[in-house]
Amino acid sequence: MINRNEFVEWKNVHGNFYGTSKTQIRDTQAAKKIPLLDIDIQGTETFLESFPESNTLFIFPPSTEVLEKRLRGRGTDKEEDIQKRLGNAKTEISKGLD
Repeated sequence: MINRNEFVEWKNVHGNFYGTSKTQIRDTQAAKKIPLLDIDIQGTETFLESFPESNTLFIFPPSTEVLEKRLRGRGTDKEEDIQKRLGNAKTEISKGLD
């Protein structure tokens, strides 16, 4: 689907691919509904290139300390992955403040 340009936005986030297909957006709009997407800041930036009239909402963690506690509390990530996510979060938070 990526090679056929079927996504309005897609990104490799933390080693996983995520995206929103153009068909999903068109079908939702055709049904006279408003698409509501749960996407990261990278996806939002790309999405806004195609749909600049869109409204966005950035949900911040209470603090980076709370975020770190939540990540560690899951018990599913390696230390390397936690550090990567925390670094990415700091960058995304600064973009969300713009």
